Amino acid sequence: MNERAEYHQEKVSLALAEAKSADQGHVECNVWAEGHEGSKNWKVCTKNPGHIGFIPATQFSPDLLPSPYNQDTEVIELVRLQIELTVRLRVHFTSNARPHGYTFSKFKGQHIPHTGSGIVFGAFYNFPPAPPDNKSYKACPCQVCDEAPPKAGRKLEWWSVEVRTAKHVTYDTEETKTTIADLNLDQPGQMVSTTRLYGISLATSHADGDIARILFATHDEAVGQRLAKASRQFDMLSASLLRKYRDPDRFPLYAVICSHPHGCSKQVTIGSRTGRLVVNQKVEGAQPNEEWTEHIYTTPTCEGSSGAPIVILGREKISGRHWHMISHVHREALPSGQGHSGMTLECFVNTDQPVDNNSSRALPI
Repeated sequence: MNERAEYHQEKVSLALAEAKSADQGHVECNVWAEGHEGSKNWKVCTKNPGHIGFIPATQFSPDLLPSPYNQDTEVIELVRLQIELTVRLRVHFTSNARPHGYTFSKFKGQHIPHTGSGIVFGAFYNFPPAPPDNKSYKACPCQVCDEAPPKAGRKLEWWSVEVRTAKHVTYDTEETKTTIADLNLDQPGQMVSTTRLYGISLATSHADGDIARILFATHDEAVGQRLAKASRQFDMLSASLLRKYRDPDRFPLYAVICSHPHGCSKQVTIGSRTGRLVVNQKVEGAQPNEEWTEHIYTTPTCEGSSGAPIVILGREKISGRHWHMISHVHREALPSGQGHSGMTLECFVNTDQPVDNNSSRALPI
């Protein structure tokens, strides 16, 4: 391709990327033009010029947390695990199933990549059982195995990895199969990861609540074991902290977000948790001991932060009950300048009884 033709193609790509970015409303994906990835968008950002308050993952330290949380080793470890489990999602296709008026619906069927963030929620080892149970066993279905030479075949032993994100980031299985999750993008300025997960399918989602669980694959046993261990620790610490900081008058609530703003390396931001919305009307069959909630916060975010995990520091006692929440994910920036999360289930917990660390695994979302 000659220089003139290549330049023309780049300009078209940039124009399409800008048009797609304008089609997302208040949500915060980052749209990439080929050859013009997030580092350029970081420099010209108008929402947060200079990105004051954005802390590179490698520079996070306990003293950056508000008091009294900066003195609690469990809180500090929970945030460190949040950072470790955060991933950048690169979605290379826009599904034809996105409904009219939905984020990016004007670009259905097009290969204009966008990025968001997510958090690893679990990792599970898959291996063929002994005969005769092995007849129905499915080998790894990832895109790497799809492209492998016929003689190599699909990997029989592999790890499936669950990631939570916003539904508008990865809408369905059609999009998930084109999605790559990048791990360990921790160094400032780092844009390329050598540790990747490859999308398989959408597991569950809720459109009104803007939440999704998507499945990825890796053949790297060390990566699978590390993610499985870290996600279990994250669950246990979240449950343990339920018994602390129950009085919001004594312990103000904060929202800690780890994300990949502009598709760049991980950044941590901290702000106040300013509101809690109960949205049970969105969920058919919601139970009396459940509250489906969304949160409002002042924590800074940018394009690329969609789907990022939110850790709420502090716990509320509402209607005489304590509520145990699973990590919410970032949904959008409100016109007020505050952030708004997607929906997640909070369960009433008797804090005098042990917390079931495995209860979240049975959730529909």
